[in-house]
Amino acid sequence: MKRIFSVFLSLALAVSLFPAALAEESAGMDRGALAQRLAELCGYADELEGYAAQPSAFSDVAEEDECRAAVNLLRDKGLMQGDGSGAFRPSVPATRADAVTVLLRWAGLTEAQIGAYGSYDSACLMASLGLSGDLAGGIKDEGELTDLYETVKPLYDALHAEVPAPYFVDGAALPIFPYDTVIREVVYVETDVDTDGDGKADKVQVLVQRPAATDRGMKAASIFEARPYSAGCTDAYDLDTWNAHIVDARLTEATASTSTGKEDWDWHASSEPGPATLEVQTAGGAGAAGDGGDVWSNTENVDAYDYWLVRGYAYVSCSGLGTLGSDGFETCASADETAAFASVVRWLAGDEGVKAYSDKNSGVEVKADWSNGNVAMSGQSYAGSTAFAVASTGVEGLKTIVPRAGIASWYDYYRSQGIAAGGLYYPGDDCNILADYCMSRQLDETDYASIQADYEAYLEEMIAEQDALSGDYNRFWDERNYTNGAENLKCSALIIHGLNDFNVRPKQFDLMYDAFRTAKQEVKLLLHQGAHYTPEQIEGLDLNGILGRWYAHYLYGVDNGAEREAEVRVQSNTDLSWNIYDAWGDAVESIVLSAGEGESRFTSDLGVTSFDTSLADVEEGWIEYCSDMDYTWEQEMIAGATGASAVYTFDIEKDMHISGTPTVTVRASADRPTGILSAMLVDLAPEGGMEAVMLEQYGEGVATETVEANGLWYGGGLAAKDLTQFSMTSTDNKIVTRGWMDIQNRTSIYRVDMVEPGVFYTLTLELQPMDYTVKAGHKLALVLYSVDPEVTYWPEAVTNFTVDNTGTYVTIPVR
Repeated sequence: MKRIFSVFLSLALAVSLFPAALAEESAGMDRGALAQRLAELCGYADELEGYAAQPSAFSDVAEEDECRAAVNLLRDKGLMQGDGSGAFRPSVPATRADAVTVLLRWAGLTEAQIGAYGSYDSACLMASLGLSGDLAGGIKDEGELTDLYETVKPLYDALHAEVPAPYFVDGAALPIFPYDTVIREVVYVETDVDTDGDGKADKVQVLVQRPAATDRGMKAASIFEARPYSAGCTDAYDLDTWNAHIVDARLTEATASTSTGKEDWDWHASSEPGPATLEVQTAGGAGAAGDGGDVWSNTENVDAYDYWLVRGYAYVSCSGLGTLGSDGFETCASADETAAFASVVRWLAGDEGVKAYSDKNSGVEVKADWSNGNVAMSGQSYAGSTAFAVASTGVEGLKTIVPRAGIASWYDYYRSQGIAAGGLYYPGDDCNILADYCMSRQLDETDYASIQADYEAYLEEMIAEQDALSGDYNRFWDERNYTNGAENLKCSALIIHGLNDFNVRPKQFDLMYDAFRTAKQEVKLLLHQGAHYTPEQIEGLDLNGILGRWYAHYLYGVDNGAEREAEVRVQSNTDLSWNIYDAWGDAVESIVLSAGEGESRFTSDLGVTSFDTSLADVEEGWIEYCSDMDYTWEQEMIAGATGASAVYTFDIEKDMHISGTPTVTVRASADRPTGILSAMLVDLAPEGGMEAVMLEQYGEGVATETVEANGLWYGGGLAAKDLTQFSMTSTDNKIVTRGWMDIQNRTSIYRVDMVEPGVFYTLTLELQPMDYTVKAGHKLALVLYSVDPEVTYWPEAVTNFTVDNTGTYVTIPVR
């Protein structure tokens, strides 16, 4: 497609810059004859007589010229122009570009949508419509002109129908709706929860953007982003003390093994129903939504789905409970939060049991009468998590989800096999901190004052319930495990995740994918080499094309084969090419690499490394502080240069394609009744290094490079964006995957088994799922260590480990 656009662009520039040459070389219909035939094809024949009585609008169109009436008519309707000097040049050979431009204006597209001759916008639009032939060439005969007319006529019909509709070509909607006419409005959806305990049903502020054609009867499908960050955030993560609790933490030491069972942690079986009745708004008649005032300039991400707005989709966003403009408490991934977002889906789907109002108090009810009832949920990170959360309720009207870096189980986001394990560079992060960060009602001091004491008490309860020092799975986490609702899933899913994402780690896509497979719902997986953020378009993958067909199929019922898209697409770490698999987790075999003979030892004491925990209370940003020392610490661990790690290396004689979840089995003893066991697999390059996608310093992303400036077409009058690709940099090694566990949780994440110091136990540590090729001639290193300053707590007590190498090995699934 990129090559086609380039050829087209060259031709279009020829039309613009060399009209004289075209006049000499083109043959066939001239501009005067073109005007006459277009007037007839476009249905204006009955109006020509009236225009024949008018004087010529151009200096070079004589009164007796046959084309005069048609030229006047097309000029009057804004469809065909002269050369800017007062002349029309009727005898100059017409080009296909002349004809196509007139036809697109006639169809109803604005100049901003069509773009100027030679522009990238114009090239992309015409190519998408199937008009990418030799536009600089002449029109041989009326048959060729009729073919152009027939190509554009369906677009005209879509835009001029009594009820407008999106226009689909090759299974995806085209940008036929001008961005500058988008309708923006705000409503308040009444939920069926009361999180702030005032006895009233909480209302959430909902921002709606929809094509203007919906005011002319078009029914639009909705892309709904439930994103708690959008209404603004507090300074919770800016405070120097936000994770001071990790320093010298006293991890829970079991005094006895437990026999905890499902009845102890099953939230769904033990949750108490809410109040039987809540005070709801008394409806005072139907009316229109409000325009939201300055909410549009004060809300993040309102332009995140512009690409889809101009293609006939509505974009609906909601920050949710406890956020600025809404009622309630921010409860971080709770069932109440999920229910509130599900209420928005129900309103969009036309559920009469859910009401929305023009404001919080007037009682003027607003219906989503512009909606076709079909909803997709999409979003990045927290907004990807809410998509899966709502899908797990089985809510009617939700047809598909497209989560990017979404969380399936919040336990596995903040914990790992019994130990607190925040996202990379966020050790000590937890639900209470994120809730406080997203509780943007705090930004309205007057509003917050009325609930401050209650919310602070709620956060204290949350801290106790999430039980970070034990790290065990319990009811708090079970409530926030959306895979529990797998049997309720009724929609499809296109799951997108970065393989270098160690904020929302790869296990999340693995859990989500398995849940949809278990529910026998359509699910596709797209894994790229990025980290926590997914670019809009990645070279080598037409992501917007895939999404365009996906949304068209599930939201507008277009029979385009979207359900037959590749099951799994994975971007290679070696050359950034794309591979297609029949399924995820279907590795051909497992390879076992054994640690060898003898014993190895390592300690949890960070003091033997260069990582200085005494600098934790610093004024500069946490990530900068942490990652300054982390890079050095990582290299020390990989090299085995201190007593804090044990390293085992394996020669790779032929390419090893890791695909799935590696596990590390460790036979070890500890000199204390508790301890953190961590492991990583590392790709060690031979002399001369290797090229790899690496995390950027001071961030959770990977560097990208512009492959083609303005190479991502938006259309609809929107500016194009750059086409990018992930950057590869030279390095001597790359951490492939990691894992962490509490040795007291060696049999279960919810059951504790006592550890007797000095006794050897067999510990099985799951690493993060990964797809990665270690090239022949490299070495693969298994690194065992304890405290991970980038992820885990930094315990006060030091634990020393002794490893029985004969019982220690790594099992790697390979393709």
